[in-house]
Amino acid sequence: MKKKIFMGIMFIVGITSFADIIEDLGPTNKLKYNGQAKLELKVSGNAVATTSGVYLEIKPTMSKGPDGSSLEFRFGDLAPSSKVKAQGAFTAEVIDYSTSPSPVKLNLKDKVKVVLNNSSEQDLKNTAQENIGKITYTLLNTKGGQLGSDGTIEQDMYTYEGTIESYIAINSSATSGEFYNADTFVTVTVTDIEGTTDGTLK
Repeated sequence: MKKKIFMGIMFIVGITSFADIIEDLGPTNKLKYNGQAKLELKVSGNAVATTSGVYLEIKPTMSKGPDGSSLEFRFGDLAPSSKVKAQGAFTAEVIDYSTSPSPVKLNLKDKVKVVLNNSSEQDLKNTAQENIGKITYTLLNTKGGQLGSDGTIEQDMYTYEGTIESYIAINSSATSGEFYNADTFVTVTVTDIEGTTDGTLK
């Protein structure tokens, strides 16, 4: 039995955060200082039950966002003329949840294509919409094998492991301000994956 699954999309963002917690302990001419500050702890998530069927699952594994549905590159404070690189990683698998007694990963050999919707250099703007630099995303070779020029895996494997590199160059005249970029995403397409009806791999 053959099953076709088409595509999944994962967004990529680059952000900085200025959410430092600061508590005033008094003027600088005191001999001793006392005080306290609080850091809020939060937890969030979803409890879900996976229904029977075949799914394309994309999971960020390095630099993942808070809800696990994106890659987030956190660069912190960048001074003018800074040039910084950061990497994130993700996996893609096709899983048949209808098999017994446990889900089965289906073979991805020559069936996966991964592309960036925008791999060209982009303007990086702060929250005031001022251009403060440039940002570029690059899809690197898959772990354990080479990625073909068309984005297709060229070896037998059940898990695609992709790496994205984010490169930021801040202008020498950049003004202060938080920046955020969410104009790029990765599309993972799988086609003609061999299915199974008895829990054995094809």
